Amino acid sequence: MLVRSDRPYVVDFECIEVFCLYQRATLRRPWARHRLLEALGAQSCRHLLPWSEAARRGLETALGAQAADRLRRKTTVVLPAIRPRATSPARRDTGPLRVLFIGTAFEAKGGVEAIRAVRGVRTSHDVLLDILSDVPPRWHREIESCPGITMHPWPASGSQVEHLFENAQLLIFPSHMDTLGFVMLEAMAQGVPVLATRHFATPELVEDEVSGILVDAENPLYGQDGLCRFEHTLPPPRAYRRALASPSEAYVQRLAAAMARVAADSDLHERLAAGALARVIDGPLSLQRRRGQLERIYSDALAG
Repeated sequence: MLVRSDRPYVVDFECIEVFCLYQRATLRRPWARHRLLEALGAQSCRHLLPWSEAARRGLETALGAQAADRLRRKTTVVLPAIRPRATSPARRDTGPLRVLFIGTAFEAKGGVEAIRAVRGVRTSHDVLLDILSDVPPRWHREIESCPGITMHPWPASGSQVEHLFENAQLLIFPSHMDTLGFVMLEAMAQGVPVLATRHFATPELVEDEVSGILVDAENPLYGQDGLCRFEHTLPPPRAYRRALASPSEAYVQRLAAAMARVAADSDLHERLAAGALARVIDGPLSLQRRRGQLERIYSDALAG
């Protein structure tokens, strides 16, 4: 941040902890909050652009009500956007439901429960799972013993990633830690609905029962106040990281039940896929919407 700049500027942020190197403990120190408020409240800092309402809540929680009132006039939530990659929603034919799990940090993104949910659903529905992730060796045997689950080489080329998205019919992304999982936007840009958890900004990206299905999260890293549950965000406590490797059966069943709904109901899939693509074409995740917001914000910043 240009703390002593005589030129106007704006600041965008994914979550409040980017300002303290992901160490929530720093935000408890009065001098740190004072310095942060001083920087964000400077006249040259014309606008604050949190990426989500969850990020805005984190800002207000960390700085307190009085400070939040000072910053509210210059704070505007600006969601991310993505260019559509498909001209029509993903189709659900009579064959198996093709589910995709993709992302780094296999356990933190929900890879364990994704595998176990698919394994449970396959007892009654025709479902296939493609995994593209840095899967730890200890999970290879479990994956290889599950019919219908394919683990792709990691890391992958851009063309391989694009091919998986083009062939997917549902993205499963039950991440425990993401403050904004851009992979969900990439899926919706292909007209692919998303199965995810209600955590941080996800409900703002994926509209439940419209562009995907959301289930209650287990072991979310962030609370409803927009702050990490632990003093140190990166890395979180070992006990927490161990818990990610052992999701409860009730949590797995929530994901499995949602997946089974999509596998069994082609009309539901068609509606969710159409809703996912619409959200990117002209909805809240569209480039047109974001450009309009930024044009107004930057014009205002330059005008003083």
